[in-house]
Formats: sequence, structure tokens, C-alpha cells
Amino acid sequence: MKNMREKVAWTLAATLGLLVVAALSGVIDAGPLDPPGAPAPTGKTLEEIPGSWSRTLPANDGAPGPDPPAGCNSTRFQCVMGDAAVLDRETGLVWERAPAVATGDWHVSAVRGCLGAQTGGRLGWRLPSLEELRSLLDTTNGLPAGHPFVDAAAFFWTSTTVTDATTQAYIVNMADPFSTNSDVKATGSRRSWCVRRAAGYDAY
Repeated sequence: MKNMREKVAWTLAATLGLLVVAALSGVIDAGPLDPPGAPAPTGKTLEEIPGSWSRTLPANDGAPGPDPPAGCNSTRFQCVMGDAAVLDRETGLVWERAPAVATGDWHVSAVRGCLGAQTGGRLGWRLPSLEELRSLLDTTNGLPAGHPFVDAAAFFWTSTTVTDATTQAYIVNMADPFSTNSDVKATGSRRSWCVRRAAGYDAY
């Protein structure tokens, strides 16, 4: 039995020695060093680039309608959530395509209304800030020509409170890019346009 173990041990030692010698002499091939093919492209499509608030994208090259609705899927605006909402590729914000036409006060109707909104079968909506709502406006046309929004040329509440009058919040006239005013939160009656942020887009 002892002799058998010694033979096995010598055989293993000899085999290991041959492998070491072969490796040192280059007999054993470790495989090619060159890559198997060209590297994959590193460029990104427009849809893969986060909104940066530094681009100016056209909105007048979208669908003629009716399916998808007119103005959808332009360079700037992509209709999402079954065409119930619109992704603005400039900012990464997702807007209701057809904001509610009903008016109401700021706290209950606008702020709470957006928090409870289920547009496109999704939660996570909120009232936009003054800057966010105004980011939709073109300095010459109000809402940009070719946009896909429905019945949106009106005054809307924002979540931004007036600094020196905390009982008031800013409102934006979406038909006039330079007409920003305020209204009393408790007694004012304005429309609300809910927004949410697209996943993967950087905050501004």
C-alpha cells in the first residue's frame, strides 16, 4: 500500500513538473491577446442622453395625427403612457398631455390634486415650479409651434410661493411667455398642470 501511494505521489509530481516546464517554454498557449472583434460604439442616441436644460430642440417636426396624436414624437416632445403624457426631451420633465380644464384653489385643487393624479395609470405627479412651467414656453409663441398639448393656453398655478406675499403663488399664462402673475392661494381659481420627472434624467 505504501509503495502504491509513493508511486501516485511521484506521478503527480512529475506531471506538475512537466506542466511548469511547458509553461515556461511557451508550449502552453494562454490564448490570443487581440480582442475577438471591434469594440462596441460608445455614442448615444438622443433618447439616451439626459435632459440638460442646455439644448434647443424643435417641436414642429412631430406626427401629423391622428394616431399618434398631432405633435407627438417630435425631436423635442415624445408622447408616452399611452399618449396621456408628454416627455420633454429638453428638460426631462413629463407633462400631462391634456391638463384638467377645471379651475380651483391652490392648496386643495392644485397641490393636492396633482399629488393624487393618476394620469397614464401612474402616480408620482406634482404641481410644477414657476421655472418648470415656464420652460415649456417659447419666447415668441407661448407654447412652441407644433406642440402636442391639448387645451393648454390658459393660466395655471405653480408650486412657487411669492416671497414677499406667502399667501400668494405664481401663475403662468401659457398663451403669453412674458405674462407671469400671482394669485391668492385660498381664493384664487386657476387650472393646474401636473408634472413628474422621467427616470434617468438629471435634475437641473
